Amino acid sequence: MIGVVYNDIGSPATYEELVDEHDIYKQSARDINKRFLANLWNNSSPELQGKYPLSEILTARKPRSQRSRERHSLSMGGVSLRIKDQVENGVTDRDMISK
Repeated sequence: MIGVVYNDIGSPATYEELVDEHDIYKQSARDINKRFLANLWNNSSPELQGKYPLSEILTARKPRSQRSRERHSLSMGGVSLRIKDQVENGVTDRDMISK
């Protein structure tokens, strides 16, 4: 379950959220996910195994979700969120955005 939820591209789940939800340690969630990916890779075709080596799959990082990027922006003062809001409201002049 953890491997499926964490690796779902549309899922904003982080290891921290999975740890809270399943009452396990963060390292346990990582280990479960690595075993999930290794089993998935072992059951894939030789062509896919050749195209995507297991070592690359296990070291790849999940892209951060929009929600995670927004939380990070808020923790750093929210500058990128204010710029996003201005652009969405039609402000296109760089000098206006920088103010």
